[in-house]
Amino acid sequence: MGSGAGLFEGLSGCCCSSLIASGGSTNFIIIAILTVALKGASHFRQIVLTVLVIVWALRLGLFLLMRIIQWGWDDYRFDEMRYNLGKLAVFWILQAVWVWSVSLPLTVVNASGRNPSIEARDIIGWIMWLVGICIEATADQQKLLFKNSSSNRGKWCDVGLWKYSRHPNYFGEVS
Repeated sequence: MGSGAGLFEGLSGCCCSSLIASGGSTNFIIIAILTVALKGASHFRQIVLTVLVIVWALRLGLFLLMRIIQWGWDDYRFDEMRYNLGKLAVFWILQAVWVWSVSLPLTVVNASGRNPSIEARDIIGWIMWLVGICIEATADQQKLLFKNSSSNRGKWCDVGLWKYSRHPNYFGEVS
């Protein structure tokens, strides 16, 4: 939450949506590292889950940041709230609640003193994570390529995974 508060303070004085784009991902990385580091001793499951969260957050944050840098414009969805401190504060609080709630399972696992053996459900979960991040990354890349084509200006992305789902990248995140 501290990094989010610092980012909020910096954002309230500038017009940079790339900070918004990478802010949420940064918070996931910080929480993952802190929850495993503060415990002292870690077991295999804690290390694996922490690494998976860090990989996911790095991929998402770098993708969003590179997309903003490549397109060279600020995200219009943030225009209104950027100049309204109250709306920006509400957005930041909701983002903090989102980060906290999504990070809660990792926080609980990393706070545990138990060292359970690896079970089939662990392997199944890791495979689901791998499938999910592949779907998310593929969908993000397909939409980026679609949007970068001048012939697609103003068109709805309906290629690749987008042909089957309105938001396949979110489906990948849920997996």
